[in-house]
Amino acid sequence: MSRVERLLPTWRVISTTAVFHSARRAAQLQQLLDCAETYEKVLIHSMSNHGHWAWFEMLRRQSTICERLKGIVFDCGPAMLCTLSAEKCADAAAKTAFCALSEHGFHISKDVQANIRHAATAVRWQWQCEKEVVEQARREGDLPCLCIYGTSDAFTPRKVMESYVDILNSNTHRTLEIQGLEGRHCELHHADLFELTVADFIAMCCDCP
Repeated sequence: MSRVERLLPTWRVISTTAVFHSARRAAQLQQLLDCAETYEKVLIHSMSNHGHWAWFEMLRRQSTICERLKGIVFDCGPAMLCTLSAEKCADAAAKTAFCALSEHGFHISKDVQANIRHAATAVRWQWQCEKEVVEQARREGDLPCLCIYGTSDAFTPRKVMESYVDILNSNTHRTLEIQGLEGRHCELHHADLFELTVADFIAMCCDCP
């Protein structure tokens, strides 16, 4: 049993992943919100930019979820547009495509990788901007927040997370913590240390012994 399970033995984990089809995405997010409605206390753990977008869309659809929200973990993101070069935007988009193809069993040759990277530079990807983070912060209020980043993360290094936290800080008076753990973007090492970091935050949010 994990530390989190020992802290909250009766809690349920509801997880999802990015869905890019608009109608299916709307249905997916509504399912999450409907499920969250059945619980008195909710914790959010968001991964990278896609996770942040999902949370932001949920907030816009149903801001009353914050009435039951105890805290939020932002894990390896988001990286806002103002912190990204054109090269980093294209690289992130290409890696998203690589992961999707690999998960479906496709072998990606070096030539295909080069073509995907080239195509990614021509696509207008939707990145988080400051006004959206300001809106997010105002909707969340003073909820405690933990921001985790990988010490070898080239996409969301500490300075990117600090830029994000600065915007949250300027619009709320919440408890905000930034924690660096060894690893790359969404590939953090030492699962036990990661679990301990999250468990300590949860214990603080939920007044666990």
